[in-house]
Amino acid sequence: MKLKYAVALMKGENESILGVFNSREEADKFGFSTRIPREAGLQYCFSAPFAKGKPVGKNIRIYNYYNV
Repeated sequence: MKLKYAVALMKGENESILGVFNSREEADKFGFSTRIPREAGLQYCFSAPFAKGKPVGKNIRIYNYYNV
């Protein structure tokens, strides 16, 4: 398993993963960006079953994500 970082947008109980990154720095840069692409996350919509991520902005969270 390799540790990656996921950036998620929260909408109530549901979250959309907007991107998965190899480094925390890349995830932070994307998470703090004011211009997140509209199309990002459309294919990754789901209700997150894992522990709450670290909030980095209004409705934006970063998760540790293990890729098998």
